[in-house]
Amino acid sequence: MIALILTIGSAASLAFTILAFVSYKFAPEVWLYELSGGREDGGAPLKSVFFAVGFILILSGSACVAAILQAETPNSDFFSRFIAAWGVITFICIYDFIVIDVILYMWIKPGLMTFPGFPRLDSYTAHLRASLKGIFPIGLPMSATCTGMSYLLIGV
Repeated sequence: MIALILTIGSAASLAFTILAFVSYKFAPEVWLYELSGGREDGGAPLKSVFFAVGFILILSGSACVAAILQAETPNSDFFSRFIAAWGVITFICIYDFIVIDVILYMWIKPGLMTFPGFPRLDSYTAHLRASLKGIFPIGLPMSATCTGMSYLLIGV
């Protein structure tokens, strides 16, 4: 199960990173709320919704794939499928915190991640809080949903 979580989590994290950089380039308003410490200016145009849906699809899709692949193992039960799905979501959120938020955004500080007129959010606690929200209040119900979907698609 650990190999499954690491494999799917790595692939999903790569897709998450690519989508993040594309959104920084073409739809920076997606990040204005998070990166400015709560300021939200300008609303959410359609391209922001497109990228937000993309992030949700990567997160939920990879968790569902993990649950389905775990279902194909012998003696698979609800708990093992749930842990596989939640493990992938946790991997993605920890990767996002360490690589994208801390290393890239806070230490390297590329120009692509700088928005004129908005102060930088260089607080570890704000980024950690966002990652923990992804792991627990978002990740747990999403994992349960993906586990249930694996029962519908694969069966017992």
